[in-house]
Amino acid sequence: MRNIFTLAALFISMLFLSTCRQDPAVPPAANPCDTVTCQNGGACDNGKCNCPEGYSGAHCEIYYTSLLAGKYSSTNFNCGLFPINGDADIQVNPENKNQLLLPQGLVADMSGNNFSVQPKSQLGVTIWGEGFFEGEKLRLELKIGSPFTGVLSTCQGDFYKKK
Repeated sequence: MRNIFTLAALFISMLFLSTCRQDPAVPPAANPCDTVTCQNGGACDNGKCNCPEGYSGAHCEIYYTSLLAGKYSSTNFNCGLFPINGDADIQVNPENKNQLLLPQGLVADMSGNNFSVQPKSQLGVTIWGEGFFEGEKLRLELKIGSPFTGVLSTCQGDFYKKK
């Protein structure tokens, strides 16, 4: 009789345990990072990408220089005589994402929000400079010199990103 009670208890326990199994229609809780792909060295944490410095976006797909590229306009770029109104189309160098291509074939080497303009010589005149980005503003200072005359002019002004 004791064996019958033991068998009955075992049977009831097995029946109880078998009813506690997860319903196959309900999938187990998934890791929130299973469907997230972080790019450029980003790491997933609880379904969101933590991006390395310089990258942003849901999947770390945006490098900061691409956010700086665009069309800019200035009403106060001045070379010492009078302000020059003008537009500037700035692009990321497709061969080096740490460089921006400025008008007139000038190349800017980026370091954070600051940049230096590589010297460019043409017809005996050399142009170089520096600047920085601050929000939607680009501050640019160019120096223009000639080894023949020794003349040095400085042009500077602010450009604002067009919306």
